[in-house]
Amino acid sequence: MEKITFCKSWSFLKTFTRNHSSKEWLLRQKTDPYVEKAKIKSYRCRSAFKLLQMDDRFSILKPGQCVIDIGAAPGSWSQVAASRINSNATNSEIPTGLLIGIDLQQMYPIKGVTLLGNSDFTSPKTWHKIKELLNGRPIDVVLSDMAPNASGVKHLDHDLIIKLAYSVVKFAVLNSNVGATCLIKILDGNQNAEFEKTLMKFYSNVKFVKPEASRSDSAEKYLLARGFKGLKQRNDVAKVQTESIPCNVTSMTFFDRLLDPNNGIVSCSGSGDDNNHAIHQCMEVFKDGMYISNKLKMMLFEDECEEYFLYSEDERSEFMFRLLQHFSIGGQWCQDDVVIEPYLNAMKYVYKDLLA
Repeated sequence: MEKITFCKSWSFLKTFTRNHSSKEWLLRQKTDPYVEKAKIKSYRCRSAFKLLQMDDRFSILKPGQCVIDIGAAPGSWSQVAASRINSNATNSEIPTGLLIGIDLQQMYPIKGVTLLGNSDFTSPKTWHKIKELLNGRPIDVVLSDMAPNASGVKHLDHDLIIKLAYSVVKFAVLNSNVGATCLIKILDGNQNAEFEKTLMKFYSNVKFVKPEASRSDSAEKYLLARGFKGLKQRNDVAKVQTESIPCNVTSMTFFDRLLDPNNGIVSCSGSGDDNNHAIHQCMEVFKDGMYISNKLKMMLFEDECEEYFLYSEDERSEFMFRLLQHFSIGGQWCQDDVVIEPYLNAMKYVYKDLLA
């Protein structure tokens, strides 16, 4: 009987808390001036004014730009951006921009915006869709108002949004024009300083911004990164000064096993070129400070991966130390490779004695 009484009490408490929170939310909505302004100006939600205020202050958006809006639903930021970059072609006298909006939720159409609803931004498939739409065009601005579903646990929500934020930066640095801008929502927490330092490696100017439309009791803030410095071309790896390395363990059989499709690391066909060996993709995991998103890296790093045991510890250690230490110049930012040839080209350069 005591257990039943407890369950009933707990159920009542949850219902009471939920109803109380709902009433608070409704009251806040009624008294929020930005909610009424959004209705008057036909914005889908009040968050439009956050972007408007930040853009008015920092001139982020300009006609003719290529812009990616991540976490776009319900579409208020895309509405603002479409107007400011003229992707809706309302002014024939200024350049017309390109705007792509992505969100897990489905979205109603917006004039001048290509929307990818029901799309997980962290998925390689979504990245591939975006790149197809870009058709080789570099990005000028990456906007992210993306946030995880709130758990109510402050440190957990912070950790989750930081992980999402890193995925945004990773995408931005791999696909942006030199001089580009990245605006990312984060929450108060102990990882913000480190995340800021990461952005400073790639952007000339980084600052925290909290627009007036952001509620004062909200933990949200934005990091505005401007002046993307660009990445070195991958063929710069060949310019790195190296020494001929004597190999005691690895041999060409190492690479034969690597390229054997039966071993599960690669498949026979690659992206756009039948001679490429495509690296099998896998779910992204975080290990030792690095995101692992394909079977090649799982084979090297993750001892719970089946492919990990295709090689002995000595082989793997030498391969890691003698090769990856030389050409992992990009660190975790080189996680976007989908074919193995860039790895093999670097191997051929470093392992001169194997291929002489």
